[in-house]
Amino acid sequence: MYCSLDDLLGQIPKEKLIELSNDDTYVTTDTGEPTYNMTNIDSAINNASSEIDGYASTRYTVPFVNIPPVIKKLAVDIAVYNLFSRKWTSDEEDNIVRRYKNAIRLLERIAEGKVVLGAGESTILYKAPNKAFGDRFRSEYD
Repeated sequence: MYCSLDDLLGQIPKEKLIELSNDDTYVTTDTGEPTYNMTNIDSAINNASSEIDGYASTRYTVPFVNIPPVIKKLAVDIAVYNLFSRKWTSDEEDNIVRRYKNAIRLLERIAEGKVVLGAGESTILYKAPNKAFGDRFRSEYD
């Protein structure tokens, strides 16, 4: 999994996450307080991680061992989208959908090799062509 409950809480309030993760009957703590439905949260995170792996596997070995920060951010955005898509609410929909679409566009660029992750792998971004003329030839004209 590329993100955690704490990562999701960094993006959406606790009360909203409790609401989004629960169905008609809320999971409660020992004291009767509503709490997260971790089954639904884990499912949203796992689905986000699988979606990321699907794109990134064209260029990288997945799952990532050392998770690049951009992958964590994408996982959070996609997991939040997955949770919101369970129960759409009013104005929040546009922002969540926009973030999801941006995440997918970035994943497509990663898959195409247009964006390279710093995932501990050595990657050549540009290789200069071989010299057309050697140093001896160039020194004659300096």
